Amino acid sequence: MTVADGRIVGAVGPLSTVAGPDGRTIQQPAYFAVHPDYRGRWASPRS
Repeated sequence: MTVADGRIVGAVGPLSTVAGPDGRTIQQPAYFAVHPDYRGRWASPRS
């Protein structure tokens, strides 16, 4: 989780497991979400 200006602006998820097609427990693919107002704010150019 990323907090800026007193609010959550980014987070990783999901961190839960689900039953796969064969019944085994699997973890869902993770993603990182960023609030649109904060996208690119701290980005630095690549060298």
